[in-house]
Amino acid sequence: GFKETWWGSRVWSAAEANAVTDPQVFATDTVFKPKPDSIMDTTATRLETDRHLAYGIPALSPATGRITLQGRGVASRDMNSEDFMTNSWPRPADGGLGGRFLHSDIKNVAYLFVYPVFSAITGIGGLTP
Repeated sequence: GFKETWWGSRVWSAAEANAVTDPQVFATDTVFKPKPDSIMDTTATRLETDRHLAYGIPALSPATGRITLQGRGVASRDMNSEDFMTNSWPRPADGGLGGRFLHSDIKNVAYLFVYPVFSAITGIGGLTP
């Protein structure tokens, strides 16, 4: 979510955030809500930092994010679509992680649930017989 004031309005509008030319501004004043609160803890352990990276970044884009690869890259895939989340996804939608596909699910969730991801990878890579 977006960071909000105590009365519920956004601290940054999309236009304001996109107009920022110095990325250092976001080092101390983020656009998004720091959730969990510990993500802003400057004394966090390596394990806590790794957990934030694994669970806090939704799997909606390739690693290049919004940088264009001029037609030579892998197309963006929404891992939360029914194409990739099959067989009654094992994480409940009402839980703290919202039942969504996380980056580490490719290795942490049973093959029964993630086989479409492997099929897509092998198909795109030309690895299918």
